[in-house]
Amino acid sequence: MLGCIPMIINLSNDTNVDEAINKLTNDDPMMKELNFNNIRNISDEKFSTLLQSLSENRHLEFLSMSNVGLCDRHLPDLTHSLTNNTTLKTLNLETNNISPSGIVTIMEALVKTHTLEEIRLANQRSSVLGNKIEMSLTTIIESNPSLLRVGLHFEFNDARNRVSKHLQKNLDTFRQQRVGHKMKSCTVGYPLLPPFMSLTVHQDEDD
Repeated sequence: MLGCIPMIINLSNDTNVDEAINKLTNDDPMMKELNFNNIRNISDEKFSTLLQSLSENRHLEFLSMSNVGLCDRHLPDLTHSLTNNTTLKTLNLETNNISPSGIVTIMEALVKTHTLEEIRLANQRSSVLGNKIEMSLTTIIESNPSLLRVGLHFEFNDARNRVSKHLQKNLDTFRQQRVGHKMKSCTVGYPLLPPFMSLTVHQDEDD
């Protein structure tokens, strides 16, 4: 297993970890976004509580955990939650210590719910995934109809082209569904006409 020493990046983050985890655990409806980037003193116990709470959370849509020292030993809690969470749209796990096989495990978990739209997993300790891992990831991504953006570097052209093609297909479908939804909402019921388009009916005095 790769080491769990976070990469040093001198960017501060004043997020109160305990308070944020408490809100996440209680499914605070006001918490839509959560940023833990560059917080390097999160204990394994807090990681576990944080990641497990995602399973039942129904309000958080954006979670960023870049450069926090996340590694493979934290993945069981994370992947379990990803297979149950249906509201998270963006997940940023860049600049951590996740192994290539760990990346595959995360991507496999996303296939269970088909709700996450963007995931960022670039800049891990092992910068080269290898052909076998890249092809596995390509097959997994091609089976996911919800992903619109994947932050990963693919070295091999076949994998890169297939992933790009599939994400574009998902994006086109997403846009079509959004346009269809808007058109449907505009045609429900009869809209009120502006005054200059309304008709005035005059009755004959003899009637």
